[in-house]
Amino acid sequence: MEEAKVKFETIKAKEIVFGNNFLEIANKKATGEGDEERPFLSLTRGYYVEDEVSGSKDRRFIKTVTLPNTDENIKNFVSALKSVIAS
Repeated sequence: MEEAKVKFETIKAKEIVFGNNFLEIANKKATGEGDEERPFLSLTRGYYVEDEVSGSKDRRFIKTVTLPNTDENIKNFVSALKSVIAS
């Protein structure tokens, strides 16, 4: 049995850095069989680890939450976020 192949593409992403941690907010899409595209939003928490050889910082991802990218979902998410912040 052949497995379905899914390709993921990041359309746009923003990163919020706090200390040695980050939150990536991204607009992505998954493309499956028949070139069907499914847009989604992802919120990913992670942290940085210094590469001992190059001295550069590599990103390590901890948790990701995804949400189908629809107007209703975005509206509800933003509304919920605003209500939590306003409390």
